[in-house]
Amino acid sequence: MSVLILGFGKTGRALYDYINDANGCRANGPVLIYDDIAEAKGLSDENALFFNKTNEDILFEKYFDNIKLCIVSPGIERSHKIILMLKSRNIPVYSEIEFAYNELKNNPKIIAVTGTNGKTTTATLCKSAADKAGLKERTFVGGNLGVPFISGIKDYKDFILEISSFQLEWVYNFKPDIAVLLNVEDDHLDRYENFDEYRLTKYKLFKNLKYSDIAVLNYDDRNSSILKGVTGSNAVLFGFDENKCDVYYKDDAINLRLKALCGFNASISLKNVHDKRKFVIGDMMAAACALVLYGISPDIIEKAFEEYKLLRHRVEYIGNIENIEFYDDSKATNP
Repeated sequence: MSVLILGFGKTGRALYDYINDANGCRANGPVLIYDDIAEAKGLSDENALFFNKTNEDILFEKYFDNIKLCIVSPGIERSHKIILMLKSRNIPVYSEIEFAYNELKNNPKIIAVTGTNGKTTTATLCKSAADKAGLKERTFVGGNLGVPFISGIKDYKDFILEISSFQLEWVYNFKPDIAVLLNVEDDHLDRYENFDEYRLTKYKLFKNLKYSDIAVLNYDDRNSSILKGVTGSNAVLFGFDENKCDVYYKDDAINLRLKALCGFNASISLKNVHDKRKFVIGDMMAAACALVLYGISPDIIEKAFEEYKLLRHRVEYIGNIENIEFYDDSKATNP
């Protein structure tokens, strides 16, 4: 029986490297790879068979009945003809994060961040604090952010993952310990039939949470805060309302009322943080909450936030010309 990798960009190549590695999950037979446009560079003929539109008939006629599992790259839409063929034959289809999660050993701790906006900022804020806490060697940071999840599972003990809706389309068992939902706004409606389908795909991050897990939710975003009380886990609200939120911004500080969950309350000063735009503070509140519950001290988080520089092309301030402020937000996926 064979494994089919559908899509051969960065994620597909990382999957191939893992499956083909002697320490990885070897397929019984050659790894089958299909991509509409990519080339079969870097593959050994002994270990993989590459297919595209020019030779797909061979895949369908000779190998399709031997496929035991298909792992889908996030760029592949659910309407792709191969996925429809697989589903009609009840062949399992996994996303890369589902496959990687099922390969994990030793119950690592996972922080997973999703949302329409702010995912990368929040995840890299978490990375900065983890590095400052001396956890760089044990904590993997990736997912939708640069490096596929599967690339880190052999060498790291804990994981900070940025997760997109595309990556959540084919998950079944994936479960983080701390799941963060920043917001859900109109986006990717060329991929989904409507906004509700997109929103419900985001919510799949929370479907397997248990009581001991944590859902970090944005009080100021209705599509996030609505999950409080329905996730089956502890829920923490962050936002700008001191009376309604467990984690809130006041007096130039992030205030955390988390004694019931981690044994103490805390305050993280933002006095020396340069960028205090509202959306940045929101991402910092979400990150601070996840980090404290992950076990990093507020003092270390405060220092990491002071040194953090917003990534380029993400609402990056360019300058002021004739009283008009210009920002570079070219990495954004929505207006």
